[in-house]
Amino acid sequence: MIRAGKILIVIIFSFFLLIAVFFLHDYILNPHIEDEYLYNALLEAGTDINHNNKISIKELKLLKGDLNLDRKVIFSVKGLEYATNIRGLALSSNQIKDISPLANLKNLDLLYLSNNRIVSIESLAELNNLEELFLNHNQINEISPISNLKKLNYLLLTLNNVEDVKPLAFLVNLEILDLSTNNIKDISPLSNLKNLRNLNIEDNDITDLSPLDKLPYVKATY
Repeated sequence: MIRAGKILIVIIFSFFLLIAVFFLHDYILNPHIEDEYLYNALLEAGTDINHNNKISIKELKLLKGDLNLDRKVIFSVKGLEYATNIRGLALSSNQIKDISPLANLKNLDLLYLSNNRIVSIESLAELNNLEELFLNHNQINEISPISNLKKLNYLLLTLNNVEDVKPLAFLVNLEILDLSTNNIKDISPLSNLKNLRNLNIEDNDITDLSPLDKLPYVKATY
């Protein structure tokens, strides 16, 4: 009788262990995507390769090329940190404030974040493969985190709160730069950008335009 009781206990324990393993396995395979709009947008984008209405870490890692998530009413991008093999990411016209999960996407060369609620771009500091970066229509003041993104050739910062453009002096491959509608007074750091071809600095507080004399090939709007 005692032996039968022990066997029953072992069976019950094994049953609950299997259930726990099942749910743990499901949790590991399915990253916590807290935003239902992001989740639905990823499903629409064809991320669910297994067609089980779930998005696994493996499926996110298998994503390649460009991922377009524009205009999806997304508030949180948590979960996208697993999409490490995508090259382009479009998240414009959403409600995003925190972009820290994007710090892991080191293969990105195109990133579109226009028309959001972004204040800090610290998470972009090590995305060294970026060539095009759209940050217009946000709430950004500090742009020093992008000072080391040397491959950038297209940068939009229209309609932000930028005051200091010194960090841009190191981005010598920039060809197109839009800084319109900010709080900029001094553009002298831009005189180092010899590859610049198009520059928009209208609607700022700039009084001295002489630094543009060192950029004879630039088409400037001011």
